[in-house]
Amino acid sequence: MKPKGRRKAGLCWDCHNKAARGKTRCRKHLTNDAATSRKYRHSIRKEINEFYQKRRRERLKKGLCTHCGRPLDKELDGGYKCCVLCRNHLERPMGVDIWS
Repeated sequence: MKPKGRRKAGLCWDCHNKAARGKTRCRKHLTNDAATSRKYRHSIRKEINEFYQKRRRERLKKGLCTHCGRPLDKELDGGYKCCVLCRNHLERPMGVDIWS
């Protein structure tokens, strides 16, 4: 049976058993995929954190905003590590878009 036919018949994409309600895979394969994704995310977490820490350090050395990389203005941004635009964006109330 073709993949579209399996989906319409409510069968698992991988093993042709009955798919979980509202899904295209059975519980066994959904659980297995979730565990695999969790392991992968955990394995790369350290690399991702190192990347962001390195980028932040480099931007601070160059006198750039740690969020967007724009040059900091000493008068406007005195003592802050991010620019006025980023500070306003981070402090804005939910639902208010300052960029448009």
